[in-house]
Amino acid sequence: MTHEWVRRAIIFEPPHILVTDDGGFMADGMIEDVLFDSVTVDDGSPAMAVRARRVAVLHSYLASNSMAFFVGDTTPIPSTDIIVADCVLESAGSGSTLVLNQVDRAVVVDNWITNPVSFGYVVSGESDLTFARENVLLGGGASIGDWPGSDVARAWFLANRIYHTAQLFGFDPDQIEELHLAANVIYSDRVTCAWCSPATPERWNVASNTVRPYEMPPTVPERP
Repeated sequence: MTHEWVRRAIIFEPPHILVTDDGGFMADGMIEDVLFDSVTVDDGSPAMAVRARRVAVLHSYLASNSMAFFVGDTTPIPSTDIIVADCVLESAGSGSTLVLNQVDRAVVVDNWITNPVSFGYVVSGESDLTFARENVLLGGGASIGDWPGSDVARAWFLANRIYHTAQLFGFDPDQIEELHLAANVIYSDRVTCAWCSPATPERWNVASNTVRPYEMPPTVPERP
């Protein structure tokens, strides 16, 4: 498989051409149906910014001083059907590594996500049906519904491995309707539980998360 190296950031601009009278965005201006397969981006802040429908990023390497992968900036029109799979995503820590803001339907699976300072994975804004599974997070963990003004309907964070040295979890019960936090393994010397609150919201499923003593993480796959 040929790997395409891209020096500069990949940016999908918001749909400015079709603006409404009140200054918002019109859905007809969204980019649609894009596949990135085996792409390397090591510049930009973020390295890749997506405002679109039906976008898949596969087998790729995205690195940035700030965010490696960002979806958002089109409120109230959501980006939809976003897939990030089998990628290496790295941030130096001035921003979260992978951010899904104002997204309906997203799948994030089998990725390596690194952030030495902040969260590796973020869901924010008015988002629904976001699914993260079997990722390896190095440094920071996940923030879901924790940004001001968020309204997350349903989110899944399942069977991920977190080698915790930065921020672990940020969940706001007042801004998440339904959260499934299950079967994650956390390697940490800083925490003893995944969700440490004495009460769990009624529509949340928090189960079978394991905290183990911190150990050195496996080696991140080499840059192509």
